[in-house]
Amino acid sequence: MSPVARHHSGHDDGGGLTVPAPAPIAIIGIGVCEAEGRSTSDFVGALFQAPGASLPVAAANGTGHSDLLAIRVMPLQVAGLADRLPADASLRQAAHEALAVAGGIAAARTGVFIGIPGQDAGLSGTTRHSDGLAALNAAARALTAGECETALVLTAGPAIAMVLQRLDAARTTHRRIYASLIDVPPAETAARWGTGSGHRDLSGQFEPSATASGLLHVASAALSLFHRTLPDGRPWLIRNPVRTAQVSLADPSGVWQSIELLEETDSAGGWAQSECLPIIRLYTGADRLALIRALEMDLAGGDGPVRLAIVAPDGLTNDKQRLRALDVLRQTGDEKTALTIADGVYYRRAPIGGELALVFPGSAVGYPGMGRSLLHVWPELIDQLADQSNGADAAIGWAYAAQPAHAPNLSQRLRSVCVLSLLHRFFSDTVLGLRPQAAIGLSLGETNALFALGVWQDPDSLYDASDRAGMFSKYLAGTFEAARQTWGLPATAAVTWTNWRVAADRRDVEALIADEPRVHVLIVNTPDDMVFGGDDAACQRIADRIGRHRCLALGFDLTVHCPELAPVADVWRRCHHRETKPVPGVRFYTHATGSHYEPTADLIAEHLTTQALQTIELPVVIENAWRDGVRIFVEHGPQASTTACITRILGERDHLAVSLDRATGSPLQHLGNTIARLAVAGVAIDIAAYNRRAEQLKAPSPGFAIQPATAAALPSFRHGPPRDADGRQQMVPAPWLPPITSPGDAPEAGAITPPTTDMPPAGPEDHPLGQIYAAHVLAQTNAHQDLMAGLAAQGEAHRRYIAAAQRGLQAFAVAGSPSPSA
Repeated sequence: MSPVARHHSGHDDGGGLTVPAPAPIAIIGIGVCEAEGRSTSDFVGALFQAPGASLPVAAANGTGHSDLLAIRVMPLQVAGLADRLPADASLRQAAHEALAVAGGIAAARTGVFIGIPGQDAGLSGTTRHSDGLAALNAAARALTAGECETALVLTAGPAIAMVLQRLDAARTTHRRIYASLIDVPPAETAARWGTGSGHRDLSGQFEPSATASGLLHVASAALSLFHRTLPDGRPWLIRNPVRTAQVSLADPSGVWQSIELLEETDSAGGWAQSECLPIIRLYTGADRLALIRALEMDLAGGDGPVRLAIVAPDGLTNDKQRLRALDVLRQTGDEKTALTIADGVYYRRAPIGGELALVFPGSAVGYPGMGRSLLHVWPELIDQLADQSNGADAAIGWAYAAQPAHAPNLSQRLRSVCVLSLLHRFFSDTVLGLRPQAAIGLSLGETNALFALGVWQDPDSLYDASDRAGMFSKYLAGTFEAARQTWGLPATAAVTWTNWRVAADRRDVEALIADEPRVHVLIVNTPDDMVFGGDDAACQRIADRIGRHRCLALGFDLTVHCPELAPVADVWRRCHHRETKPVPGVRFYTHATGSHYEPTADLIAEHLTTQALQTIELPVVIENAWRDGVRIFVEHGPQASTTACITRILGERDHLAVSLDRATGSPLQHLGNTIARLAVAGVAIDIAAYNRRAEQLKAPSPGFAIQPATAAALPSFRHGPPRDADGRQQMVPAPWLPPITSPGDAPEAGAITPPTTDMPPAGPEDHPLGQIYAAHVLAQTNAHQDLMAGLAAQGEAHRRYIAAAQRGLQAFAVAGSPSPSA
């Protein structure tokens, strides 16, 4: 009986014979080469793609039979590996990658275990599930018995290599541990791979030949545990208390084999799929001329006050940007305090100075995919989150689902913003080393600041208490019972409350609201950007009078920051009266007073209740923070809406407002830009820790040249101008252009003119009109993506139908067709 796999027959019910538990076995190296020229990193990218994506795989050679399985154990001379491995090029590459990751293998105490369907070490032939698993089990037995210290397990179709050691030995030598193989029944929360019911069968992501090896499922489960990422790219948020995986596969005779894997809690690795994490290079000098000399010699580093940072994906781009910066600085005098030379190239003549504040946004900013790239690159943040919250998957899992079963409810949306705020603080603390002197929250952000900085613990309990009280399903949302009671309506009356964002002068908005007693200004972001809410019919009238192109229905309708919360104010206060821990050195600001206070359980509950009953005004808090000495504002949480508001509030005054997240563009490039801007401003920040992870992700897969060099083909263009049958280029019609408006068509000065289409005009990205425009574009983009996803699903169903029909025809051809006379 294998010390790793448990065998059972009939069906995959998790039962079967068991054996005494051996020493756990650690997987310390993985190499996968499922197509010529591809590496393990390519496989990881394909594994964590969205469902339906596929990657070409190498075709199997020959036929072979599983009953000819050969398990070979031989000494391995690492230095001469090329002479000792089988001749299959893909398998040799996979072995080299796995060994390079493991590193420092003792040749004299290493065994090679090859699961192949024949005796040829060249590995011609195909494999079945049992081939790789049999080699894995043989290696585990040898390690448990002390016959070898390290085992290299190989199988083909696709080529997979694993390096194993006993877990205690791997921990002693501080090796990277992908996962450990254990001999215990799977936990109820285990993720399941294989061909059993409810298991993750890789045939949905790879061509059928890729799923011919059981070792592929084991490798995939181990990679998912190590990267804390599920096969569809979702962060693996559930731990409870540790993550486990089960691989269950049936061999051709119907006998099931189950293998259990356990995460290594202190071992996690990042990965990047569609984009890379750019490198940040910081150049400094005592003055501008010294900085120019450092740029000319490409000497990064130092701690001079004059600074320039370049954020670039590679050295070539860095050199181009460095030369561009040199041209600008040579022509620029010392009168310029700060310059953005290009996206990712930032210069300052002197540090900003002043204090650092962490800023937390309001509740309506969550969006699908928020924080995904950050968690892919720093998966250890997921473990830190699990220490704070057991409900992270329920709170933010909807944001990572390819096709959510249902839209998130209001409580989930509130919780998800809290979760990402926590993740950002873990990142800014443990990776970047940011040490704030102040904390500022907008609306829900006040609560999230308390959790993120350690004043409060256990965010799940707060939201659970609010849900039990019916806050977000009955009183402040749902049937809006609090508003109905405030307005004195009968119990049978229906209330519809909506919240709107408006880009208009505050005085104009308040003048219109004065005629609508059931509408209030809820939040003032800036003097020309605010949120109003109340009775839907009244809000619609106000939007019509202001101009629909200046308004955006938030789709996040909550009765808060207004007198209508009064019927549940006592319940609100009790929910927010919690055990409190002091956080020395950090000032906490509140919209209840517009200033800062010393947090205690009583004061927090009182301030959060007060600000929930009245309009909150961000400009008042930001101005007071500025007067108190805050100059640097770093937004933690989804998007960058509060950052844009702070920039408009402070205007030309010397300050820096940046965010860790952005809903558009490249999230990782934006993150790198933010860190670079902070470093240039003189903030104490650990760029080296950031760059170490970037270098790890960029490290090429350890392989070797397999194919001889060939002459490079001249580039060819896949697309070109259309040509007729004789090869002559055809002239394509010019694109449609809008008509030019004559001067006489211009509206009168000061008039608000509604747009001629349903789409509002584009504005600057940091202006509320531009953000409202972006929200409309995002809504249309999401609708288009939903349509394309539906078409892709139909195409996949059609492909499966054609494949099934072909298999039926092939079976019919083998069996023979009846004669016409039959």
